[in-house]
Amino acid sequence: MLLKRNIRGSEGTILVWIILAVAVFLMFRSFGLYPVVMDDEYAHSKFSRLLSFDRAVFPDYLYYIVYRTTSSCGDSFLNCSRILNVLFFVSAVPFIYLIGSRITGKKTALLIAVLSLLGPANVYTAFFMPESMYFFAFWLLTWLFLGAGGQQGMFHWTWMGVIYGLVSLVKPHAIFLLPVFACMFVVFSRQNEERGAIKGIASFAVFLVAAIVTKLGISFLLAGKAGLTAFGPVYLQNVTDRIADSSHYLSFTRLILKNLQGHLLAISLLFSVPVAQALSAVRPSCQEPVGLHIRPYTAATLVTLFILAALIAASAVGTSPFETNGRLHIRYYYFALPLLLLVAVSRLSEDSAGTTPRRRVMFALPIGAAILYAIYTKLAFYTPNFVDSPDLNSITFKPVIFYSLGALSLFALITWLFRPRDGIRVFIYVFLPLSVAFSAVFLNRELGERQIPDVYDKAGVFARHYLSAEKSPDILVVGSDMSGMFRTLLQIDSPAAAMHTTAEIDAMGNSEAAKKMLSEKRWLLVFGNHSLPEETSFKIPMNGFTLAKISGPNILDFKEASWPGVITKASGLYPAEPWGTWSIGNVTLEFTRPLPEKFAIHLWGFTYGSLVGKEFTVHVGKNSGRFTLGPAATKASVIELDNPERSNTLTFDIPSTLSPKAAGLGDDDRILGVAFVKLIISPLLVKW
Repeated sequence: MLLKRNIRGSEGTILVWIILAVAVFLMFRSFGLYPVVMDDEYAHSKFSRLLSFDRAVFPDYLYYIVYRTTSSCGDSFLNCSRILNVLFFVSAVPFIYLIGSRITGKKTALLIAVLSLLGPANVYTAFFMPESMYFFAFWLLTWLFLGAGGQQGMFHWTWMGVIYGLVSLVKPHAIFLLPVFACMFVVFSRQNEERGAIKGIASFAVFLVAAIVTKLGISFLLAGKAGLTAFGPVYLQNVTDRIADSSHYLSFTRLILKNLQGHLLAISLLFSVPVAQALSAVRPSCQEPVGLHIRPYTAATLVTLFILAALIAASAVGTSPFETNGRLHIRYYYFALPLLLLVAVSRLSEDSAGTTPRRRVMFALPIGAAILYAIYTKLAFYTPNFVDSPDLNSITFKPVIFYSLGALSLFALITWLFRPRDGIRVFIYVFLPLSVAFSAVFLNRELGERQIPDVYDKAGVFARHYLSAEKSPDILVVGSDMSGMFRTLLQIDSPAAAMHTTAEIDAMGNSEAAKKMLSEKRWLLVFGNHSLPEETSFKIPMNGFTLAKISGPNILDFKEASWPGVITKASGLYPAEPWGTWSIGNVTLEFTRPLPEKFAIHLWGFTYGSLVGKEFTVHVGKNSGRFTLGPAATKASVIELDNPERSNTLTFDIPSTLSPKAAGLGDDDRILGVAFVKLIISPLLVKW
């Protein structure tokens, strides 16, 4: 009710209709796209849908719970995840509008909210990643936290701590916002002398304890002891490895500073006036309109997240071919960037935009220098991409756009230096809409390219459908393109699937490790012209990839509807049931390859009525064997057979009988013979 009451009015109505229209557009844009973000989408899909929570390497348990529902969509789980992404993303925008409407005019707040909705951040709605849900969680938390203004009691801060704990279960990066909240409690105490320092410390302690109990309590309930972690093993291992290696402290620091430089250049270029306005106006002691403390909150948030992004990038350098110090992980703070716009517009109605000429010069000069340096070098060392840094990547893809927007950003900054409110207007009403428009064109084009599957998408889809009878295909993917193979694994959608590069396979050679690896897998999916190991038998060569069956015992689980790579044709069987299948007359099984010269059949099955204890015959080539079955499949019947002709067909002679209903044994009126549960063919040594 509070949210509904606050967005009433013509601007609120317009915002609602824009949100609905954009939500429909985003859904249509992302439907049918093939996976985009290699390891990230595969990992989050796997941990959400395929594995138990205790096996997840990222403690995003609230995200996993919500997105586990996409399993109900079957093969369309990616599209269902995108629906959830869009719903979370657009649901954050009203909170941006509500905060903006408290500190500036409603029309300007509407513009900021709409530009945030249309901006590069919406690209994350197309990915199976927690970014969209985290975007919503951050702005909900920000609206509630800043709206309190430090005036609330302990009960309120307890609930705020609970909400913060839940946000950290969407992405553990929320833990790095803790210094921000600590800073804000200091600001609250300084601005409200009646509260006093003791009460401020007590409020923060209650907030912190509630957050810790919420995060660790829910994590333990969902994942047991594995959930009692702040960040999960991946991030923790990367950082601890760097810290433990004291000989590289200096080089690690250099990596952090070099990456941080890239973030500062990018933000200066993309948000010149808001950054200058925020830096020149922030004073922890000043009172904000209607109790909001947007400036210190923005400053503390972005400074903390800049350092976080540089730290993560530096700690991951060298851990994979994709991890270089030139990556700018703007996605670690993209959700907070509208704060800069809100700080800028908060001063539009004030004389001189609330700053002195000296302070404006103090911050405009270094920001202007950074813009000129970024334009001159075109950020040569850094490698923005539309996943890590969509804001930056979308204006650097064409030089004319990059130089034009760079010059416009600098012009807005110079205007702000002399006429602050005009400079803010140039940035908000000219630069920002143009930047958003170019970003939309670029990102829509990039995403549109993923509507056409490449060989890795096709291979994954083919393997998933061909092996659909196997609930969790045990398959090894081999190729040279790691990003492509991650997308293949996402399409295969099996927790038992794994991958190795061709270089890793070649390095193994015929070692015991290679043999062990093959013995643990049933299928190979190989890209390119890489040779197949001798242990493979059945194979399906396709354009660009080959699906091959790894040799081993022939195993038939009769709960399955088919047995790819094992059986080419089967007759005399009813459709599979949850326990196995019944025979209808004689049963013939034609295998994909010749059966061994001498082998043993291990058959788990049962029968009923007059057939219990009766001898049945199985034939291979010119030879045959006999076996009997009881009323329950308590143990396997073993039949040894010679097969000098290397025949590939087994035939079971099963005499016709009455139906269970006719025999007075139930209501089933089907003519039944033998119940097949499981069959294994094991080769035996030939006796000379």
